[in-house]
Amino acid sequence: QNARLALEHSRRAYVLENGRIILEGSGPDLLQDPKVVKAYLGGKTNLTSHKRINTQK
Repeated sequence: QNARLALEHSRRAYVLENGRIILEGSGPDLLQDPKVVKAYLGGKTNLTSHKRINTQK
């Protein structure tokens, strides 16, 4: 799963912990939440989810 990509395109998102909703909001709003960033996105908000590779030899 790609949490960042999912949140970028979600109108509504929920964060569950032990079966309980602990955070909710629009995907873009949750992308700005420091708790979500730290727990699910590696602690940084300015990284892209895809790694560029050189395919030319």
